[in-house]
Amino acid sequence: MTRHGVEPSLDYEFGMMFRWDIDTLSGYPHQFLKAAQGAVPWSFRRCRLTESLRERLRLVGARAVWIQGWQVSGYWQAAREAKAAGTELWLRGESNDLAPNQAWKRPLKRILLGQLFSRVDRFLYVGSANRRLYRSFGIPESRLHPAPYAVETGLYVQPVVMDDEMKRQIRAFGIGGCSGPDIAPNHGKNCLRSEA
Repeated sequence: MTRHGVEPSLDYEFGMMFRWDIDTLSGYPHQFLKAAQGAVPWSFRRCRLTESLRERLRLVGARAVWIQGWQVSGYWQAAREAKAAGTELWLRGESNDLAPNQAWKRPLKRILLGQLFSRVDRFLYVGSANRRLYRSFGIPESRLHPAPYAVETGLYVQPVVMDDEMKRQIRAFGIGGCSGPDIAPNHGKNCLRSEA
């Protein structure tokens, strides 16, 4: 819906300009949907569609629409349009059951998310806490599908050389350091790893 990250744009949460350092679109047929002027991914109201998707979905013979959460109104619109077009709706959100909910929000969330979830054909969960959230809404196992983050760890993982002081500091935080050599191999058991 937006060109956030494809073109330099403000990342609200980090407070800085952001653009992916790799081309994420080449080789994939794609179109940006028509969105409201000034649509940004952190504004529910501003990030909304200004076109109907129904006819477009039918014309291209789309089998599924994938929405990446429910934090912008455009995703809610896309969910409604997908159902009206008879197209499957897939949802991959990042919310989970770990954060405490304010008591006054719980009933409202159950109603609103319940309405959205009733339109979803497949829930693509990113991890166990995300999966538990969907299960708490009564989503059956048959509609849950794993979709963890895909990270090319080879770009990020490197051996870590640790001296005794570094090992001591790591252990002070309750993180298991290596019990053997001063280099933590990427695949070593009980060793500090440089990946998250």
